[in-house]
Amino acid sequence: MFRDQRLEPDFLWSTGIHAVDALRHIGGEVASFDVHKPFVSGAVSNVHSVNMRFTDGCTGRLDILPTSGLDEEVYELFGDGYRVTISTLKPTGIGLRCWHHNELLIHDDQPGPHDVVRGEYAEVAEFVRAITDKAHPRPGIEDVLPSIEICCAMQRSCDVRYGALK
Repeated sequence: MFRDQRLEPDFLWSTGIHAVDALRHIGGEVASFDVHKPFVSGAVSNVHSVNMRFTDGCTGRLDILPTSGLDEEVYELFGDGYRVTISTLKPTGIGLRCWHHNELLIHDDQPGPHDVVRGEYAEVAEFVRAITDKAHPRPGIEDVLPSIEICCAMQRSCDVRYGALK
């Protein structure tokens, strides 16, 4: 998760939750994680690197780089003989690349407004639909609560390991 000049100390759990939610959607439930914050020029940075293990045995890595100068998210999936990358880059849209045994099989770029590509538009549309239909929005709190708990646990782990940000 790349962002530009996002300096707020709660970025890990207030915005990083979206990447954790996406990883849970792809990999399943998180069995364990280990979060690290690299030190930059003697100060604690707002960068986080998280290694995750999912309940089915798969592993994942989340790098949160809120001051990288980009507004992009990149998801990469790897397995025996394949690689898939999905990326959103403001303002160009979304890109999909799929390789099988070192051969690029799919190279598809879809332009689109950034709020549509990253999902903000769909979030608002679902909220309006739920209000209009007098229904619960989807996903519901029960769907995202595990991501909230994981992000808060990551923050607590960092606070213990590296000290709370002042």
